[in-house]
This record gives sequence, C-alpha cells and structure tokens, in this order.
Amino acid sequence: MSHQAYRNLILLFSLLLFVSVHADTKYHRLIWDSNPSQQATIAFSPDGASQSPYVRFGYSTDQNSWQVASVDSTENFGSLTSHFVRLTNLNSNSSVYYQVCDNNGCGQRFWFRTAPIDNSPFVVVAGGDTRTGWTTRRKGNALIAKIRPLFIMHGGDFTNANNTSEMSEFLSDWSLTFSNDVINGESYSRIYPLVPTHGNHEDNNYRTLCQVFGVDYNQDGQCDPNDTFGAFNISPLLRVYTLNSQFKNSGWSSYATAMNNWLANDLSANGDTAEWRFSQYHKPMFPHYSGKSENQILFDWWADVFYEHAMNLVVESDTHINKMTQSILPSGNNFVTTTQGGTVYVG
Repeated sequence: MSHQAYRNLILLFSLLLFVSVHADTKYHRLIWDSNPSQQATIAFSPDGASQSPYVRFGYSTDQNSWQVASVDSTENFGSLTSHFVRLTNLNSNSSVYYQVCDNNGCGQRFWFRTAPIDNSPFVVVAGGDTRTGWTTRRKGNALIAKIRPLFIMHGGDFTNANNTSEMSEFLSDWSLTFSNDVINGESYSRIYPLVPTHGNHEDNNYRTLCQVFGVDYNQDGQCDPNDTFGAFNISPLLRVYTLNSQFKNSGWSSYATAMNNWLANDLSANGDTAEWRFSQYHKPMFPHYSGKSENQILFDWWADVFYEHAMNLVVESDTHINKMTQSILPSGNNFVTTTQGGTVYVG
C-alpha cells in the first residue's frame, strides 16, 4: 500500500469513527408533570438507525460520576417515534447534566435545573398558539434562550394540523429555546422544562400530550386523555394547574366530570400548599375578541372554584391576542372587578 493510500485509509477510518460516536437522536425536549424538584422526563426521537437508546446524567460535568437511566416508555405520534426517560429522586434546586446515548455513542450535552424546595425566586414564561406565524415562533423561541426561565407553560395549539410533519417542525424549532453555555471548558445546551396543554388543534388526538411529550400527570404509566390535566408544586411559592378546556366538546362529558371533580378536590386539599396558584388551559371563558365565541360552560365549570380557592393567575390562549384583566371575581354569569382577592386572567 502506498503512503498516500495509507493516509487516505486512516482519514476514512477517522471520519467513520467521528460519525460513530454521536447518538442518532433528535427533537430533544424536557417535560415536567410531577414533583419537579425531584423528577423530570427527558424526551427525544430517533434519527435514522438509533438502537438501544439511554440517558447518562449527573450533577457535575465529571462524566465519571454519571448514572445511567433507561427508556421508560416509547410512543408513536403518526410516524414520529418518541422515547421517554423519567428521572426520579433528583436533587432539588440543582443542575442536572446529561447526554442521550445509543449504540452509536452519545449526543450533545444538555443541562437543566430542578425546582427549589424553598422560597428561592424563579422565572416562568407562559403562552400558547404556536401553530401559526412560524417566523415569529422561531423568534420567540430564541428569546426564551435569552430569558433563561426555570420552566415554560404552553397553552396548547402547538401546530395547525396536529400531524407528524408539522409537529416535527415544531420540535425542530423548539431547539431554538436552548441556551448555549460553556461549562468547565465543555459546550452544553441548557434545556428548559415544558408544561404542555391540550388545545383545540389537538382535538383530533386527545393523546397528543403523552405521545409527543410523555406527559403522565396521574403517574399510571398509561397514555390516554387523563394525561391532559394535573397539578404540581414548583416550590412552596407556586402550584401550577393544567386543565383541558376541550372536554367541553361533545362526547367528553365523563372526562369533564372526572377532571372537574379532581380540580375541586385538589384545590381543597392541596391548593394552600403553595403561596400562589396558577392555572393554564386553552379556550378562554371570554375571548375579548368578536371573532371568537364565549365559552360560558368554562365559566360555569371553573370561575367559582377558582375564586373560592384563591386562584391567583389564569393563563388562557386560543385568541392569538395579548390580554390582562384586572383582579376579578364571578358575579352572576360574568365577572366584576375587586380590590380584595379575585383572579387575574392573562392570555
């Protein structure tokens, strides 16, 4: 073999080795659905021939100290396959570093923060309706990377058609929310926990949240419409409620009854375990826009129970506008302003 041929062979081997040490995964996201001071769900999708994926994680950049976590569940949303690794017993208010790996090696380095268990301040971003205006969506995602919140509440309508191609585009754009950091000389992407909501553009599949994001609010290991509502404390400062406004649709009354009974019971039992209570759902009670119908049924479901249990802030979506009410309380079939207690509705 000539010297040049030998050099070419070494170069080819080096290129193949470089390719082989990277996991074949994509569409990375991180989900909170329970006890975020100690738990988080790492979600990702295979890219090509990814085999036997798993996660390596730890509390420092010293990878010799990292643990291995296996895939807990896999779901298909059309042709989009997603793997979910549920980390438990994490340290509170801590940085968690991880990589997704498979038989081909390990991918990019990520890190996130678990929630505190004291009154440490934090930032949360809330909004919805990312199905249209994709250029604006990408700019908003890039802004998240600059804001660096502890977590993000998404009010639903991730895409327009709720199909594989549009969801793949949404998940690709989601990577713009990652912040680029250099930690101890290594490049890491800070990934922010997402708390998703079912919107009307997800109505063709009430399992979207668990199939795409791995949400399991009731922690039963099943992927079904019951995974569209739940609550958890971020810290002693905040309890977040996620509800499904689309159970108002025909055929979902039994789910609506179960959800609303759960909400009343949880607010009574757990609402005062935090100083503040936030709620998110998709359809607004009153849309503040003439092109959208009022949803009196949602007012009937939730306005009184919100007021009775001091729901501080409600985040609504659907109308694609910005709004913020005064502090209001239910009176008859509508609201009146108040200077004592009451709830602020934003969107």
